[in-house]
Amino acid sequence: WQLGGANFIILAHAVAVAAAFALLIPVARKWAGPLSIGFVLILCAWLVGLRFAITPAIFCLFFPALFILVLSSVQKAWRAWFILLPAQVVWANCDIRFLLGPALCFLFAAEAWIARKNAGTEKTGTEGDERRGEIFGLLGLATLLASLVNPCGFTLYRHAINTWMNPAYAFTREWISIFSGQFSSPLAGRLIVIGLVIGAAGLLTERRKLQIGITSLAVFGAFLVVRSAMHIDLFALCAFLFFCLSLNSAGQFIRDLATKKAAGAAAFIRT
Repeated sequence: WQLGGANFIILAHAVAVAAAFALLIPVARKWAGPLSIGFVLILCAWLVGLRFAITPAIFCLFFPALFILVLSSVQKAWRAWFILLPAQVVWANCDIRFLLGPALCFLFAAEAWIARKNAGTEKTGTEGDERRGEIFGLLGLATLLASLVNPCGFTLYRHAINTWMNPAYAFTREWISIFSGQFSSPLAGRLIVIGLVIGAAGLLTERRKLQIGITSLAVFGAFLVVRSAMHIDLFALCAFLFFCLSLNSAGQFIRDLATKKAAGAAAFIRT
């Protein structure tokens, strides 16, 4: 506010949200083409727009996006420590949803452990990091401890857990505009349903083996938004990768079906 007043604050929030989804695009490219990613970005912009307010929750969407990018893309698992530990300290001092950071570390650790078990070898993937799961698991514990670097100490953990367990707990501690998307809106319900339908399409049409990480994130995001619309921004972020995969797989399914129909029609005409 001191640097640029209300205009600068609004711009900073918009840039932070845009940066959060920009961080996820390189990960999404592994599962979808640019057309699918573009459509999902439009959907997520509508979803986040309903919740967009000048709050730490919106500004700090950057942090879970950073965790997802690093944990899913870093070539050497130990390098994630140098990026995510400082990020976790800042996150814990800005946003009550900071516990999502350690949870993401544990999620990707579980994914690495399962991948190594399924592969029947001590190596995980092509990166050759034999202890990827263990390193991410220890990173989860380290980020939990790093979150103690805050003025409130352990009290912050209790407050965060209460906020997660009872969405009304957060409403009593946040000033919001009557124009905020946190109030009930028919558009919010429609967009959430569209998102859930897209996710279901991916489950039905995707032929590749679903990744535990992005699938679990989508399920977690869906659980949050069904429980409370105040988490619609986090739903958009967590489900972004799965939405991209779903649209891409649904498009390929329709294309393959149309190709078969066209080939059958051509063969019938020839005969």
